[in-house]
Amino acid sequence: MADLILNFMIFLIVGILCILIMVLVIAMISRNITNPITRITDLLKNLAKGHIDEKMKINIETGDEIEEMTTALNNSIEGLNKKVDFANHIGQGELEHQFDLLSDDDILGKSLIEMRNSLVKAQQEENKRKIEDEKRRWSNEGLAMFADVIRQMYNNLENLDTDINMNIVNY
Repeated sequence: MADLILNFMIFLIVGILCILIMVLVIAMISRNITNPITRITDLLKNLAKGHIDEKMKINIETGDEIEEMTTALNNSIEGLNKKVDFANHIGQGELEHQFDLLSDDDILGKSLIEMRNSLVKAQQEENKRKIEDEKRRWSNEGLAMFADVIRQMYNNLENLDTDINMNIVNY
């Protein structure tokens, strides 16, 4: 019976040690999983609030799906930073600033490029309108000037043709 109690105690101590070791291993594994996920979650919360910064990139090297998620998130941050930079250049009137799409599915990038193209088109139309307005103004001033010459020379028909020709040449 003494041997049986001794074996039971040894088995009990070994069992408790194994359980403690398993608890430590599980705690380490769960910490290695939850810490990166917590960092990614915090980063996503900041992105959801509209905070975009180059310093937000994180480096997690776990060799699993979490590392792939981190890489994809870092690429998203980099792409968003490029879009912010492009939008800032457009906002400052630098309509010739170039932007490369992240992929063919980059809807936001395509929208920004379309916005820039619309602004370029609007600017070209504004320039055409200004040229047309300038031509109209020049024409109206010329007509007003000739009407004034005719009014002033109405009584003197001999000098009217000379004054009109001089004013046409000068104008």
